[in-house]
Amino acid sequence: MTISFTQFDQASVAILTNLAQNFPTPTEVGFHDLFPESENDISQRQAHVGSLAFLRHEDFIAHDIGSASSFVLTQKGLSTSI
Repeated sequence: MTISFTQFDQASVAILTNLAQNFPTPTEVGFHDLFPESENDISQRQAHVGSLAFLRHEDFIAHDIGSASSFVLTQKGLSTSI
């Protein structure tokens, strides 16, 4: 079985970079927010959603209550992004 981390890496870098640039303000990092040119790419969209779930589960990012796609870096995420 071959595992490719390319789409995960692209999504994670885009998410973490965007959140770091806007820290400490919660920021929209939904698929359409970061990859508007790839709106119809189902595979990339799924990788983006999976990357958000992984980063949240591993406590790199925290979900901003009240918004579906707004997140902020946690201490762990901030120290990783620097």
